Amino acid sequence: RWADQDEAVEQFVVDQAAPVLWELYRAERWSDMRALLEPVRPLVDGLAARVERDPSRVAYAAAVATMYVFYVDVEPTLAGQIGLAERAVRVCPSHRNGRFCLAGLLCEQAIRILEAGPFVIGSEIARAKAMIARAEELNPSSKELARARSSLRGR
Repeated sequence: RWADQDEAVEQFVVDQAAPVLWELYRAERWSDMRALLEPVRPLVDGLAARVERDPSRVAYAAAVATMYVFYVDVEPTLAGQIGLAERAVRVCPSHRNGRFCLAGLLCEQAIRILEAGPFVIGSEIARAKAMIARAEELNPSSKELARARSSLRGR
């Protein structure tokens, strides 16, 4: 707020936070990651919005997507994780970690739907099938795809 949503400040935060977050990630220090990520969320969202509005800002697309993948790591709900991974891929469609992360999460959601019980309705099965198809497009080598396909065959 003090910088009046200055783009240079948003860029600086993304540039400086990523190396620290990688160290915290490798050390599996999730609460420290969460503590660092929470206050900078408005800055990341602001830069993401700029990148989405103006494709010429492509230089920061991957960096912003990386930040959203870090947010996935500390998000407690699957729905929230999927939303963050979707944002990462929307900001930078070719972001490898974003695509891999989203593919895995979509498979996990599809498996949850398909294994919810014997009375899963047809529309939910179709939704799970679409998630698996999208996961295949995002990351055909995803380890979670085999289990998701197996759950789908059981239907």
